[in-house]
Amino acid sequence: MSSCIKDHNPCHYDGSLGYCCSSNCLQFEGQNFGTCMPKPTSQPSSTTPTSSSSSNPSCIKDNERCHYDGSLGYCCSGNCLHIAGQAFGACVAKPTTQPPTTSSTSSSLSCIEDNGRCHWNGSLGYCCSTNCLQLEGQPFGKCEPKATSRPSTSSSSSSCLGDKEQCKSDGSMGSCCSFNCQQLEGDAFGQCVGSSPPTVPAKCLNDGADCKSDGSFGFCCSKICDVIAPHTEGTCRIRPNQSSNNSWIIYVSVSMSVVVILAVLGFVWLYYRQRKLESKLSKDETEHFFKGNPEAISINGYAHEMVEDLPYNTDLEIAVSDFWINKDLQLGSGCFGLVLAGKVKGTDVAAKTIRNKTDSGSHLRSLLSEIKILQYIGKFDNIVSLVGCNTADLTNGNVYMFLEFCKLGSLENYLRTNKYHFSDSLKSETTSRTANERQYENSPGQKDEVALTHTDLLTWSLQITNAMRYLAGKKVIHADLATRNVLLLTKTCAKVTDFGLSRRLYDYSNYVKKQQEPLPWRWMAIESLQHLTFSHQSDVWSLGVTMWEVYSLGDIPYPGLSWTADFVSNLENNLRPNKPARASHELYDIMLDCWKPIADTRPTFEMIYKRLQTQMEALSNITAYTDVT
Repeated sequence: MSSCIKDHNPCHYDGSLGYCCSSNCLQFEGQNFGTCMPKPTSQPSSTTPTSSSSSNPSCIKDNERCHYDGSLGYCCSGNCLHIAGQAFGACVAKPTTQPPTTSSTSSSLSCIEDNGRCHWNGSLGYCCSTNCLQLEGQPFGKCEPKATSRPSTSSSSSSCLGDKEQCKSDGSMGSCCSFNCQQLEGDAFGQCVGSSPPTVPAKCLNDGADCKSDGSFGFCCSKICDVIAPHTEGTCRIRPNQSSNNSWIIYVSVSMSVVVILAVLGFVWLYYRQRKLESKLSKDETEHFFKGNPEAISINGYAHEMVEDLPYNTDLEIAVSDFWINKDLQLGSGCFGLVLAGKVKGTDVAAKTIRNKTDSGSHLRSLLSEIKILQYIGKFDNIVSLVGCNTADLTNGNVYMFLEFCKLGSLENYLRTNKYHFSDSLKSETTSRTANERQYENSPGQKDEVALTHTDLLTWSLQITNAMRYLAGKKVIHADLATRNVLLLTKTCAKVTDFGLSRRLYDYSNYVKKQQEPLPWRWMAIESLQHLTFSHQSDVWSLGVTMWEVYSLGDIPYPGLSWTADFVSNLENNLRPNKPARASHELYDIMLDCWKPIADTRPTFEMIYKRLQTQMEALSNITAYTDVT
């Protein structure tokens, strides 16, 4: 039978899509479509359900669990009531005989009279007229009368309504000759239609119009409603010989699409053009970098407030022919900077540049600010020195800053690499340290673990404090002191680096707001976290945390904690890192003094340096005494 719908294909309970070959269209309440489902090849006996079920063990008794797809077996009554959204249904009994269709059905107690409430799945019983009209989306329907015999469909017949005539589903205007009054929910009237959709309805939907596969919007003049699953609405298929009255719709649609595409392309072009302009300095900015503004320099303010007005020292310029950069060997990277290995006149250097030349111009300005800071600081034993710069192509955003190369890398990585090779013994520390140092100096880039000593830890703490003491004298605020920003030239020489102060101090509020957390919050002082204020006293707090890192051999401060708004409150309630196992009580007291909540009560770098010198003298005396004994 080619005109029926095969099992598992879409169907509709009102037959608008056709009828299932199995005569079983399973459509749940509230669903737009159902599915044709197979039925047993033979119907179980329904004359006496109880006895039948006992004689037929393969069927399911009334009120027992079932599934509409027959996966649990078939009900002896042949009726599995399965409500949408439920995992299983239950077998229910059906009337033993089909209710008669004559007027005498009103006296029958086993069927529902006309206009009584019913449900299309028979869960409330069956209509005496065998016609339960239930509109899509409604929880219940009502029993509707049917004519005892099909009226004549000839034009002379006055007893029934012909196709396309107005009708009502309750039969108040008469019955359709086709027995099919199509009246949609909310409409005052319907229209009589044949047993199948008319070939060309009186008012069909034009090509491209909205339609619905169940015909509830009307029927397409093209006879095909293109619907893509799982949607229920689509558009009427456009015919090759479509009338010209729709051609303007296509013309307008194509024209609008072209306009939108051109507008998007124009926006993208303007966006990237603006980005390209922002990635470069203006003529005035370039001139200000080279010439500065000496008249605006104030000797009373912090360095980051006046270095922008310093003129660029042209003695630092390195010609293109005098340097070489290995772009395949990356030494480090940050949120905007990239550090590569290179050489200047045969000497190893670290070449710093911006990560992406098309990025925002703020990255380029930050690098230029760092050049001015390092130019102002000059050379110092425990600070990474500026070797030179290449600014010849500054107008195109190409700048290189060449820094002193520290072959042992960051102190943070060095501590963690050698964490489990710490020597607690104080005897012969000097001899052990010299041998290890010689090993590194003779093997550049060596990654083998090296024994660390108490002298190493105290030496690094002293050198870092010495660098910060020098910076304070130059009125320079570091604002990001940590072991990750301390480099080792040799095992006995630590140098402080990373001076992008303009980015961190001028734009720090913007920098914090763009992040999920105000990095680096574990090293920041209370007042910096509260008000984003930075000073030499806030650098003292960071020095205390850096010393804690040194004596914990690279551990993370406040382990196990994540950034929350309560962290500042916890600091105010005296939350501090615990004493590292390798730090003496005197050294931990220095750390605690650095973490005093009131900034002005913290010691200066000069005071800390003297206290550390005292600790180094005491350690030297202990070591010397141990060697003698």
